[in-house]
Amino acid sequence: MEADRVDRTIADRAMALAAPALSLERAAIASGPGFRPTHRRDEKMSKQVLIVEDDAFIALLLEEFVDILGHQTAAIVDRVGAALERIALGGIDVAVVDVHLANGEMADAIAMALADRAIPFLVATGGFVGEAGPAWRGRPVLAKPFNLEDLRSGLAPLLERTAREPEAPVNHS
Repeated sequence: MEADRVDRTIADRAMALAAPALSLERAAIASGPGFRPTHRRDEKMSKQVLIVEDDAFIALLLEEFVDILGHQTAAIVDRVGAALERIALGGIDVAVVDVHLANGEMADAIAMALADRAIPFLVATGGFVGEAGPAWRGRPVLAKPFNLEDLRSGLAPLLERTAREPEAPVNHS
């Protein structure tokens, strides 16, 4: 229970820190073309976005940005096992996946599971170190730190692809 309280406190602090920036981001978007207030979300056009991120601040920022862009967060997960369980449930249109997760976990199994199900995903990383496995190759990258426009431009081709046809599964050989 103590850990839950600490996690909630961290999340609350992250949102308090993010709130002024998010308000400025919303105001900037409101004046730009294509602004769509979240309370008027077009459910037919809205996509389900899985967020795989172990940093609470970044996860909450991504969730807010997904909402601003008119989509819904299917789930926020910070561990490989939780991500694989959520992917198995289905209903995910696109994902944003951090490469390095909590306790040193690498998200390779998540990338493979998404690729196997033809779910397009954006690789969120502050700097990928090491050899990229086949499920990571050729994937668009959301470089940290990022802003709303970076996420929008990274997701746009993936969302367009989900509207047309599913992506071919990756051969992991």
